[in-house]
Amino acid sequence: MNRLRIEIIVLLIFFATINAQEHADTTKVRKSEIDTTVVYTAVDSAIYDVENRNMFLFGNADIKYKTMRLRSAFVRMNLDSTLLEASGIPDSTGNKITGAPILNDGGEEYHGFKLAYNFKTQKGRITQATTQMENAFYYGDRVKKVDKDVLFVYKGRYTTCDAEEPHFYIEGRKMKIIVNDKVIARPVVLYIADVPVFALPFGVFPNKSGRRSGFIPPVWGQTYNTGFYFKRFGYYWAMSDYADFATTFDWYTRGGWQVSSDFRYALRYKFNGAIGFAFANFYSGEEGDPDKTSSKEWRLNIIHSQNIDPTSRISANVNISTNNYFRATGTTVRDVLQQTLISNVSYSKTIESINGSISINASRVQNLNTGTVDEVLPEISFSLPQVFPFAGGVYGVTDGKWHQRLSFGYSSRFVNKRSTAMTKQFSYGMAHNLSVNFAPTIRYFNVTPFFTYYENWYDRRTIKFYNPETKQVETKIQKGFFQARYFKFGVSVSTKLYGIWQPEIFGISGFRHTLMPSVSLVYQPDFSSPFWKNYGSYVDSTGQIVKYSYFENSIFGGAPIGKLQSLNVGIGNIFEMKTTSSDSAGQPKKYQLLNLNLSFSYNFVDPNKKLSPLFVTARTTIAGIDIFSSSTFDFYKFNSTELLIREGKIARLTNFSLAFSFTFSGRKKQETERMQGIEGTGAEFFKNYEPFKPSFEFGWNFSFGFDFSLSRITPYQTIKSANLRFTFGFDVTKNWRIMGSGSYDPIRKEIVVPSISIYRDLHCWEANFEWRPVGYARGFDLEIRVKAPQLHDLKIVKRKSNIGR
Repeated sequence: MNRLRIEIIVLLIFFATINAQEHADTTKVRKSEIDTTVVYTAVDSAIYDVENRNMFLFGNADIKYKTMRLRSAFVRMNLDSTLLEASGIPDSTGNKITGAPILNDGGEEYHGFKLAYNFKTQKGRITQATTQMENAFYYGDRVKKVDKDVLFVYKGRYTTCDAEEPHFYIEGRKMKIIVNDKVIARPVVLYIADVPVFALPFGVFPNKSGRRSGFIPPVWGQTYNTGFYFKRFGYYWAMSDYADFATTFDWYTRGGWQVSSDFRYALRYKFNGAIGFAFANFYSGEEGDPDKTSSKEWRLNIIHSQNIDPTSRISANVNISTNNYFRATGTTVRDVLQQTLISNVSYSKTIESINGSISINASRVQNLNTGTVDEVLPEISFSLPQVFPFAGGVYGVTDGKWHQRLSFGYSSRFVNKRSTAMTKQFSYGMAHNLSVNFAPTIRYFNVTPFFTYYENWYDRRTIKFYNPETKQVETKIQKGFFQARYFKFGVSVSTKLYGIWQPEIFGISGFRHTLMPSVSLVYQPDFSSPFWKNYGSYVDSTGQIVKYSYFENSIFGGAPIGKLQSLNVGIGNIFEMKTTSSDSAGQPKKYQLLNLNLSFSYNFVDPNKKLSPLFVTARTTIAGIDIFSSSTFDFYKFNSTELLIREGKIARLTNFSLAFSFTFSGRKKQETERMQGIEGTGAEFFKNYEPFKPSFEFGWNFSFGFDFSLSRITPYQTIKSANLRFTFGFDVTKNWRIMGSGSYDPIRKEIVVPSISIYRDLHCWEANFEWRPVGYARGFDLEIRVKAPQLHDLKIVKRKSNIGR
């Protein structure tokens, strides 16, 4: 039979009559109200029972009513009771029901075996119903709608598993669902593979996205260090759209408890931040025991970021704790091995009118091993980049008159600091730096005369003298206002030379060598002379006059000692190759083969060693391997001013370092369709297991790195250090992945922090096992958790380790 489309005019008139009778004392029903009733139905066949006033619809019935839409194989509507009933029908074999009702009400979709709905009361009932809300699935033997947003469910089940037979679910014999709010059930039983594993007398679950207040479910278990523990039980308070607050409590049977609180706030495009505080009291043993221990630990974290206007910004990241807090409370290797805490508060402002900037900063560095603290309170910096005062407002001119190329720059920095390792008193200093540059271009050469002036201000200076009674050199601090002034000037010349070879063999179209030599002449007076008042002197026990800087221990140091008339030479080399093969854009491919740089200086007036060491750096990439090397060569004999060239040698190696790393990966995998719509799959799980977080973008990956350094303090003493580090990961199957990392010291023959991690995708669950076989952090962590973020606390954890709690 052809599909029919029947306009239910009779129903429209009927519902309008009901509305008119119910509101007889008002005006007649408006047409807009009638139009929002049953609009149409599309069916294969329809029968109207005049005597009983029933309408029967068969085959693919599709009914719309306001925001509701019903599709079913069979529908019966009674015009007197305004009751609608829908159900599926048996197929040709009689063993399977087809066309079961599907009800969509305001975006929420319900599937069931039988459905009844009253248009007048807008209440309904569904038998063997299923629906999906916020990436979760609800099942119920009977679902009754008693209000627009309230459902009662008998034998309801809640799960985030999309399998036909869910791998886990939470069942409540009696369940109340408040749409876009919460689910209340009693009793609550957790089933895994249809086996009950946990029960509660009642439960309340969220049923809407976003933040909402409520209790934070606890985590419990047992470890060797802490015994039985009960952790993270607390309350989350969604204060407003702009702030929230959470507090949790931890308790350990082997002595200890901790309270943590975190307050967060944010206003989009304006500011955001957080304040966290935790206090812990840990103890072991009983009262009166000789080995009883007790410690009180705490931490404070403050984060704030705010753009005051387009030119100014303030940010803060404050971290303060007792020295033993992370070792006492940490659960990861990263926490336990934490050695320093760095705090910083800063304000920056760009002054557009003069193209300058100013910043105010306060910082604190806490060493958790020694307990020492370095504080800067405050540090104020001002910077004015190059200004061309005679260029008529044009910056960086390259032509025109000579005075238009004259520029100057200025910067200053004020620092008030202290270190508890040395003193509890603050000391300050202020550094000024003024530079003047002139940059003419003479054909192929860049010639740059320059002059740089430094002036440092201090609140104290050090006075040294020899005490004949104690036969020691003693010091005293002289407070006041003191200055250290020095300068240097000179000229630098640089250019570029190119060499090209075009062999046109083996697909190589050419080689290019870029040579970038630079030479500078620098002059600097001897600022240790009495005229400059930067240095003092005393006579030691041998009668020798010893010079010393008044500001050698100051924040910015003092003026340099000795006269300087130096020639500085730098040679840069870039070796490149171009091949005839083209990339996807049709362009020849270019490769940088080697970047090699050499530098040294010669001081004409140095009475001892005129020639400085030679510094060499090299960088290249070969087959994806990044290689970097640096070396230092001394032209003189050890502890001598005699050049090695007199013995037929050029220089001796004093320092050498080599580092290379590479990463290989392969076989890109297809993305799985599993658990579509559930955000954060795997991300939350691996937040404490870096770098073992699986990407599943490649079938395998391997990274390798090597660091080596050599230092020859004397020709007879050489210090070496080396570190071989690696990480790997590969997919055994589409659900199994093995990862690992570690490092090896070939000199000490030690394996450092090795770790192997096995990850298993369990459809709606995920599991990770991390094993650390040796070292300070040896042990293992096993964790199985639900993927869905709304149930991230539903997990099983087993941990055995020598670290933390």
